[in-house]
Amino acid sequence: MTPLFSLSALRQNKIRAESRFCQYDFLHRRVLNEMLSRLDMVKRSFEHILMVGMPDLAPQIESKFDCPVTVLDLSPRSTVIGTPDYLPFGAGRFDLILCPLSLHILNDVPGAFWQLRQSLKPDGFFMTALMGGETLWELRTALSQADMEQGGGLARRLAPLISLQDISALMQRAQFTLPVVDHEKITVTYADPLKLIHDLRGMGEGNPFSPSARPKLSRTVWQHAQNVYRTQFSEDDGRIPATFDILYACGWQAHDSQQKPLRPGSAQKRLADALNTSEIGAGEKALP
Repeated sequence: MTPLFSLSALRQNKIRAESRFCQYDFLHRRVLNEMLSRLDMVKRSFEHILMVGMPDLAPQIESKFDCPVTVLDLSPRSTVIGTPDYLPFGAGRFDLILCPLSLHILNDVPGAFWQLRQSLKPDGFFMTALMGGETLWELRTALSQADMEQGGGLARRLAPLISLQDISALMQRAQFTLPVVDHEKITVTYADPLKLIHDLRGMGEGNPFSPSARPKLSRTVWQHAQNVYRTQFSEDDGRIPATFDILYACGWQAHDSQQKPLRPGSAQKRLADALNTSEIGAGEKALP
């Protein structure tokens, strides 16, 4: 089965964006700062840290924790070149893994979550932020409408992304303990759709599809999509919004010291007593 995303395309997107990434990293810096702010609430120290993606921002992590950081990325500037769905590390190596905006374009997302959890030491902590399913919904809408009206049918133009419910299921499937997930929406405005595309490429978020999964975008369809975008989504000042749906998730590698749910049937008091009400057994009718 041909992978949806091309490893060579992903690598080229990284390399092309690398020299000027600092001019387009506003979203990455904001998300990383939000992750570090949340990490401040975790009252423990870390000595062996893995950061997946964003090698340019690794010094910020090293400065915060005063320890070296291993960076896994397709960029030649990373410590280890690779992707999180094929981790080259042994089990139990890191006590902290951070994945800022680096897990949304993978051919095996469940496998990546499983391998990342296995790479943690017992009681190690994992935190990720990734682009969720409502990211760039305005652009997706404009492209879909243009394809239907000018291209003869729908075509896959942007990478499919996961929902908040999906990431909850992924955390449970990967067997992270005490998982927490939530999200925020960040809206950025642009003068026109071309400037948005320019920024996405500057972030390294160019077309990631394998050649067989990459439909051609004609000039006619693209021009129509831009018109749809402006017509349907322009704000009062003429600028267009672009929504980034950021999903956050964190969890732990299992350890005996962690809190555990009580065994079913081990409660010492009835819920009905706590609520000062009567208990109705299964199959019994409630009194009027």
